[in-house]
Parts: sequence; structure tokens; C-alpha cells
Amino acid sequence: MTEEKTETEEKTFWALDLSLDLYDCDIGKFNIEGINNFGKKIGEFLDPDAWNSIQVSEFGKDEELLNGFRMVHETHACLITSHFVNKSKKAYINIHSCQPYKPTEAIELCGDFFDTTKYACKKNMRD
Repeated sequence: MTEEKTETEEKTFWALDLSLDLYDCDIGKFNIEGINNFGKKIGEFLDPDAWNSIQVSEFGKDEELLNGFRMVHETHACLITSHFVNKSKKAYINIHSCQPYKPTEAIELCGDFFDTTKYACKKNMRD
């Protein structure tokens, strides 16, 4: 037997997955220090005062089209993975958070950090 919800019942979500692609980024921030700073900023926004674990590494070192950095960032209630591609000036950011947040504020924070207003995004609400 399945339970049906009416249109007026509020649905509770377990987590929000946000997939954000930023275009025309300031690649001056596409380096280990810059991406670490981004990780700290987005982590504090998503999960204030929680522990943080940030790893940033280079990828695609020998391939011009892929050359850039990746970040894996964990907090108490979030997992953020990202790729930053130098040639295309694109950032691909995935946020999985069980901590409530406003996606529009996360998009604005990411865009402001990398100096762009051009983006595409998809949201997946997990219930």
C-alpha cells in the first residue's frame, strides 16, 4: 500500500543535490590556494562551524583541454566535488547537502567567488 500526499502537504527532503556549471570564470583563482579558499568559503556557507576536509589536486596535466584542478570537500553534512578547467574557463561544482540551504545563495556565492554571472544549474531534491 502506498501513501498519497495531497497538494497542500509540505514535503520533507532529506538532501539537495545541486549541479552547477560556471562559465567564463576568472581562472586566476584556478590554483591550489584559490580553490582551497573557495572550499573554505562554500563549506562555511553550507555547514557553519563544522569540521572541514578539503583536498585539491591537479588533473589532466598532459592534456590541454582537460588541464585544471579538482576539489573534494567534506563537512559534517555536505559533500562538494568540483572540477576547474583552465582552457575553457569553466567550473563544474556538485553540492550534496543534508544541511538546508538556499540554492540561489549558493549559486551567487560561487559566481561571485569566480567572478562570473554565466551558469547552468540543475537541482535534485532527495526525499
